[in-house]
Amino acid sequence: MSGSTSSPGSDTGLFHSLRRLATTALAAVESRLRLLGTDIEIEGLRLAKLLIWVAISLFLVFLGVVLLAILVMTLAGEEHRVLALATLSGLCLGGALAIGLGLRMWMSSRPKPFQATLAELAKDRERMTS
Repeated sequence: MSGSTSSPGSDTGLFHSLRRLATTALAAVESRLRLLGTDIEIEGLRLAKLLIWVAISLFLVFLGVVLLAILVMTLAGEEHRVLALATLSGLCLGGALAIGLGLRMWMSSRPKPFQATLAELAKDRERMTS
């Protein structure tokens, strides 16, 4: 008289399925975390590259502006120094505005951070709901 309705084999099958499901879920989470780590690394490298180029560019711009101002002020006569200084100031401000607008356009057109990770998570969510 056996009162149990489940056999030992069915418990093993259920636990095996649950273990396999948990292993699959952990593997999916692990791959997504690796992808997130790669995205973070890529964004860090992009930021470092951007900062290096900005620093070099700013140094060269400042040096060039100072040298150009010295040159123009030296070449301009006494009567044209104010005009020369006003022209140089306008050029510097115009260049700064152009660079600022260019950076703004570049920042709005660059890919969003973690785009690949978000796409994979959306695919996972879609697969789970279907």
